[in-house]
Amino acid sequence: MKTKFGFLFILFASACTTRQEQASSTTDSAAASLVVEKPVVVDTVKKDKALDALGRFIAGIDQIDSNAYTSLQKEVAWQTFKSSTDSSWNKLFTERLSKMQSWQAEHFSSSINDSLKVFYPFSGPDFLHAYYLYPTAHEFVLVALEPIQEAISLDALDAKSRDNFLDSLSHSLKSSFKKSFFETINMKEDLKSVKGVLPLLYLLIERSGHELLQQQFVSINPDGSATETTFDGLYKQKIPAVRLKFRDLETREISQLYYININVLSGELKSRPGFEKFLNQKKPFNTFIKSASYLMHRPTFQEIRRLIMDNSVSIFQDDTGIPYADFKRKLDWTMEFYGEYTKPIKLFEVRYQPDLDSAYKSSHPQLLPFSIGYHYKNSKASYMLARKGSVKLTK
Repeated sequence: MKTKFGFLFILFASACTTRQEQASSTTDSAAASLVVEKPVVVDTVKKDKALDALGRFIAGIDQIDSNAYTSLQKEVAWQTFKSSTDSSWNKLFTERLSKMQSWQAEHFSSSINDSLKVFYPFSGPDFLHAYYLYPTAHEFVLVALEPIQEAISLDALDAKSRDNFLDSLSHSLKSSFKKSFFETINMKEDLKSVKGVLPLLYLLIERSGHELLQQQFVSINPDGSATETTFDGLYKQKIPAVRLKFRDLETREISQLYYININVLSGELKSRPGFEKFLNQKKPFNTFIKSASYLMHRPTFQEIRRLIMDNSVSIFQDDTGIPYADFKRKLDWTMEFYGEYTKPIKLFEVRYQPDLDSAYKSSHPQLLPFSIGYHYKNSKASYMLARKGSVKLTK
């Protein structure tokens, strides 16, 4: 298995370092085993240099060559933004990402088939934590309510407008960097200023050691296929999405990310059958769930719960995801527990799961060296790994 060590914040700049310097399954059905080989990723995607230049500017990373943003890097607002983001990213990597990286390599990767696609519902634009848990995946599917808008060409704005944009971008990142999740209430206001999820996705993709190659607005069709469309036509479709392709700067491997803007209430999904068919075409996949507001504990979200359990070979989630009782009722799931289960935060205290508490107490789980999710303040992260059937790993 290839382990990626985060190639971080000053990429191809004067302080450029390597990842090593900074960081020093499929399932068997009841009848048969399904083995998925690691895909061969061919470097055939033509790079959109303007997209990557915008992404680097938004990420606070120096440009590689001369372009429309080269001179704009001299502005005080961008230099201030770069310095602040470098500092925040360095702290984030030291306190959380490096620990996730080590734990993933030493423990998690051997428990899953980490070459599979990753499904991340209720994600917002949080590519970051999915990537550090599944660094060898080549496709990520993020699903959330936050809107898709066309990214602003910052070189066309006046200096004051760029300053305001960067200030709003910094504010929108504070929650994710500090707490590991985007707060829905705050995101509504922040995304008005930064124009949707794309700037945040650009920043997190670039900062995690990648270059942006290509962006396409797509609609998910009733048969589950994805058709490229213009932004003007995007929200005329029932299931709007954006597809980003990006390349690892160290390994040169190409990956892609779908961000799908859809409400996953059961009634909404039933009126949009293309979403289920789209997921069926991606299976088998690994699912990651965190900070999901316990929505899948409600009967109105039973469809997304079913889709996840039907199509996933592994589900790595905190207690805000699928209720533990759902796994107990099915004989084809095995469970592993990590961290320390504590009662939900006050906002969700009615979602306490006594049976999950008992399972933790009886299993004596391995503690996690990092904390992500609602208990970020007290480091009481609790995660469970659900695996379907007897898992056969192919590395």
